[in-house]
Amino acid sequence: MFIKNGISSIAGYLDLAIVPIRSVLVRPPKSGQHPLNAGVRKVALMEEGGGVSVEKLLLSGEAAAVQPIAIEMIKAGRKMVLEGFPLEEIAAWCFKHNYRWRFHSHAPAKNTFILEPGRNFVLDAKEAGAKT
Repeated sequence: MFIKNGISSIAGYLDLAIVPIRSVLVRPPKSGQHPLNAGVRKVALMEEGGGVSVEKLLLSGEAAAVQPIAIEMIKAGRKMVLEGFPLEEIAAWCFKHNYRWRFHSHAPAKNTFILEPGRNFVLDAKEAGAKT
């Protein structure tokens, strides 16, 4: 007489599925910081001349030290490269200050963005002769 126990085979699969979750919960965290806030952030100005764009590093460091410099450069209307900043923060700044952002395609880091001032449609319309 043979009895097939279907429950034990399902329990084996569940055990395999739970192992990665269990190992993450048991491990102590590597640092006290959230992964998006950890690491070095960089601010570089992007200057173009003669068909070549050059990045000049302004500052790199922790988030608290770099964020005010990035905001100053945005308020000054400069084109720049930001590395290590979360996308949500970049998008919020661009929306608030009429900036455009895009991913930096030639950067080694995943979260590197190019920011540049957006167009002022009211001034463009006045230059074109529209009455506002």
